[in-house]
Amino acid sequence: MRLNASLASLILTSIALIGNVHAEDEVEGKPSSISSVIEKPFFTPTTLKAPFLEQFTDDWETRWTPSHAKKQDSSSEEDWAYVGTWAVEEPHVFNGMKGDKGLVIKNAAAHHAISAKFPKKIDNKDNTLVVQYEVKLQNGLNCGGAYMKLLQDNKKLHAEEFSNASPYVIMFGPDKCGVTNKASLLTCTAWE
Repeated sequence: MRLNASLASLILTSIALIGNVHAEDEVEGKPSSISSVIEKPFFTPTTLKAPFLEQFTDDWETRWTPSHAKKQDSSSEEDWAYVGTWAVEEPHVFNGMKGDKGLVIKNAAAHHAISAKFPKKIDNKDNTLVVQYEVKLQNGLNCGGAYMKLLQDNKKLHAEEFSNASPYVIMFGPDKCGVTNKASLLTCTAWE
């Protein structure tokens, strides 16, 4: 109980001091020395090593291959091809760092698919595997998904044929259309 009272006293003292400093600035009528414009830091690629780590540096196109497959949908008689184009750009919304780029879809209402192979096979037996990615929607999402798929090792699959039907181990990401607005996480039952 004594610790809680000391903490509360310390917090109240800190708040009172902050209020006092603010009041002094106003009384003197001098502009604050704190700049209202904070310079954004520059992005520097990490030197951390990981089995696969993408930072979309200038040579990203050597690692990523857009798909030109036809989307397989058994509920529709229409053929949908992956025709969307890709670019790597700095975001125009929530741009936290200068030079921090991400993969951007360039065509609204078009099907997009792109993939990159791991440089070598990953064996995570008795190890922790972290799979993550960041989605930063620049123009919102009206109807669609932004899924990331961790594919099964498949020597027959070529990057240009990557599609919604490609077998995966993990698939996750946002999905929104109509009243559906969710983040999905799907896993396969067989991990071999």
